[in-house]
Amino acid sequence: MAVDRAAGTRNPFLVRRFVAMACVFFLYLIGAWIGQFIFFTEHSSPAVIWAPAGIALAAILLGGWRMAIPIALAQLLAGLTSFGPVVLLYVASATIGYTLQPLYLSIALRRFGFQGSMETIRDAFVLIGVALIGTAIFPAITALAYSYMHAGATGSSMLTDFGRLWAGNLLSVLVIVPLVTSWSRFAFPAGRRRIAELVLAFAILIGCIYIIFWSPLASELGLFLVLVLWSILLWIALRHEPRYMTLAIALSVVIAFLGGIIAHPAGTPLPQQLFGDELVILLFSPLFLIFAAAASERRNSVRELALRVEELNALATKLSAEDRAKNDFIAILAHELRNPLSPIVSTLELLRLKGSEPESLELIRGAEAQAATMRRLLDDLLDVARISRNKITIRKEPVDVRETIKRSLATVANASSQRQQAIIAELPDEPLWVDADPVRLEQIILNLLSNAIRYTGDGGEIRISSAAEGEFAAIAVRDNGIGIKQEDLDTIFKPFHQSTESRMQAGLGIGLSITKRLVELHDGEILVESEGVLPQGSRFTVRLPRSAPPAAAARQERSVRRHLRRILVVDDNKPAATGIGKLLEHGGHAVSLAHSGAEALERIAAEDPEVVFLDIGLPDMSGYDVARTVRAGHPRITLIALTGYGQEEDKRTTRDAGFDFHLTKPVSIAEVEDLLATLPADRDGSGAAGK
Repeated sequence: MAVDRAAGTRNPFLVRRFVAMACVFFLYLIGAWIGQFIFFTEHSSPAVIWAPAGIALAAILLGGWRMAIPIALAQLLAGLTSFGPVVLLYVASATIGYTLQPLYLSIALRRFGFQGSMETIRDAFVLIGVALIGTAIFPAITALAYSYMHAGATGSSMLTDFGRLWAGNLLSVLVIVPLVTSWSRFAFPAGRRRIAELVLAFAILIGCIYIIFWSPLASELGLFLVLVLWSILLWIALRHEPRYMTLAIALSVVIAFLGGIIAHPAGTPLPQQLFGDELVILLFSPLFLIFAAAASERRNSVRELALRVEELNALATKLSAEDRAKNDFIAILAHELRNPLSPIVSTLELLRLKGSEPESLELIRGAEAQAATMRRLLDDLLDVARISRNKITIRKEPVDVRETIKRSLATVANASSQRQQAIIAELPDEPLWVDADPVRLEQIILNLLSNAIRYTGDGGEIRISSAAEGEFAAIAVRDNGIGIKQEDLDTIFKPFHQSTESRMQAGLGIGLSITKRLVELHDGEILVESEGVLPQGSRFTVRLPRSAPPAAAARQERSVRRHLRRILVVDDNKPAATGIGKLLEHGGHAVSLAHSGAEALERIAAEDPEVVFLDIGLPDMSGYDVARTVRAGHPRITLIALTGYGQEEDKRTTRDAGFDFHLTKPVSIAEVEDLLATLPADRDGSGAAGK
């Protein structure tokens, strides 16, 4: 016994190892004596009841190769104290065989990844396969010893003894090893219902085995009892862990063999009956081990899948929350950027309208182009958020492609002229009608034109054309700019994608992604071609379904007469309010300003304006509350939301609050005048014309 000199106490690890080896020694010895006793008293093969084979392998699997020492000593002592004549050659061969066999089996099982829990089909097949081959080691060594001592023995008798020894070893390994390894880490079943179910199942199992192997009733109820027995085993396999199946098989073996030895109800000789029982158990025990392992593996897979689904749901919830937070951030960012941009746009327009020197006008137009670029970038950011949440709505109507292209060309005229680029339009003589949202179609064309302007050098050439192609209308934008590399053609429409050359230019890399999604929402397609070298440039082609021309009444253009209005502009951002107010005054309208909700209500009561441009984020009360109050007392006033929030839900909220129109900052004076021109001159009904 080792002693820890520093502490003056025994080493607990060595104590536990010694106790474990002693337990293995006595268990093996008792099992061997029982087998020998049955052999010499009942004239039956000891291999039929030969527990030491399974005990030895289980001990080495759990305790390591050192357990071979007590196994060899126990087998040697069992041979020397045999109930029959002691033959030293048999004792030596048995000691060598029963020591080498579990060592080989343990090495093979570990080599093939045997875990011992029996919860996987792999575990069951590895144990059965290795046991089928490895349990022949002891019978082979014994057969050699027997042939040496009995030179005149027949081959058939040697083969019979070999088969019985092999079958006994195999049964012992298949019953004891899974029982010990699966229960080595005990886990008590959870839940009273589960415990009650197990107790009932084992009670029925033991009752069936008792009647079959202990009672004469087996001859009358044999088939029925076997069906019940198999049903209970199947139930245990399906409902419970494999460890309970190993326990059920072990109980079946013990009760069956005890019944055969003690009660012996059958009329056949005991050795023959025990050997028959052994073969039956050898047939069904591997099947039920495999079945229990398959059921357990399925349960574990379902449980793991449920955990993965739960994790994915949690991740999806997290991503959804992050996506909402991102979209909210983008909306707030766009709003906060639009507020300072609005007075800039208004001031530039006012300076241009008042007239300046040619050099100043050129600078003003340049600043307006940059402001328009900023506005477009903000709109793109919001569109990305809308697309990710499937919030973009398309309102289709017959649209003439030619007119949309002309408006788009007017929009980008300043940007192209600053870079001295020539934009050549090749449009058909007749109207080309498509079924599209006019605002979104213009956005598609503007994105393609802006993209071409950005990636075409100064003095370059851009061509835009439209033509009918069967049931589709094709819109093509071609430039002689830097082009697109072949490896980038497949990813050019992905959000935030930019090629190496594109990163040198301004932009967020989302315009083409939005364009592709808008085209798809119109049931169309967009194609890109490029050689990737100067001056080949690139060519984008949009194909949209054509539509029939609109009815004659719908084609009649409405005559617009300009009316001067009494207008109230309400915005807590004083530069923004002043800018839009000055522009309206320049157009001849009577304008007053307010910078809070309370001040707005006072001016409305005192001045009775026809139109109110109302910001949403006011310092004392929201624009929604102001709108509801105004709508309740002044139903004929036209309320126009002028705000930095421009998403669809924002427009829906303003409409629900009583607003007639929704404008997103920054707005140009042309947009404002176009809207005012649609209002009835006599204020009949509160602006219902554009609701």
